[in-house]
Amino acid sequence: MSYRLDRIIKLAGDGYDFSSTQFNLPKSLSKLIYNYGKKLIPDEDVFDSSDPQFGREKKGHITVKYGLHTNNPDDVKEVVSGFWSVVVSLGNISYFDNKDFDVVIIEVESDKLEKLNEKISSEMKVTDTHPGYTPHITIAYVEKGKGSEYKGDDFFKGKKVKFHSLVFSAKDGRKFKIGLEGGKEVEEEVELEEEKNKESAVYRDNLGFEEMYKFYEKADSDEIAILENLLNSGLDDRLVWLKYRKLVNQVLGVDLK
Repeated sequence: MSYRLDRIIKLAGDGYDFSSTQFNLPKSLSKLIYNYGKKLIPDEDVFDSSDPQFGREKKGHITVKYGLHTNNPDDVKEVVSGFWSVVVSLGNISYFDNKDFDVVIIEVESDKLEKLNEKISSEMKVTDTHPGYTPHITIAYVEKGKGSEYKGDDFFKGKKVKFHSLVFSAKDGRKFKIGLEGGKEVEEEVELEEEKNKESAVYRDNLGFEEMYKFYEKADSDEIAILENLLNSGLDDRLVWLKYRKLVNQVLGVDLK
């Protein structure tokens, strides 16, 4: 089928044509998906383009609704007020075909996610740029005809992720986090301050994706939150590794050295 990509947005003047809403994956899960994509898809299969929007997706997310006319996060907050956290289930790897390339994705299933999409679509002024809503996580843009080679991989199947906040990306490029515990908060997205939260090199070097996937299979939401806080803690490398080792020992029942 033909598919117009969420992230291929025509720049217009000082911003984008429309605003959008999305769920950003936890950084550790996003890294896991990126690393698995590197293992699964060889570099020669990745779509060759000078446009940085193509290639491998480094910041995993699930688009909830693209095409919003508003540039004000409070408008979205009002609509999602009373809407609580969303749990999604990851499925098999699949792909979308496009005129010039294929898009390798992870299928996503969630009745509540679809209801949130419908709520925003019906209660806000939007322009629909796609024929329907197919929630997914993009892994990479690959050469035309290559996508089918990766369809059916079930590495992520059954993994569940819970989101407590929605990210609103305004037309002017600003990003805001809107809490879904009744839409109680709107704040500037912390992603804009990435430089203040550099990830630990030691932490990343010692964290294989197989190990991380096992952690995500067994960890509960509180343990995942602890991991995310640790990732952004700013502690020195040795303390990060010691705390990470203790957490993995607890969840996986292994003794990391």
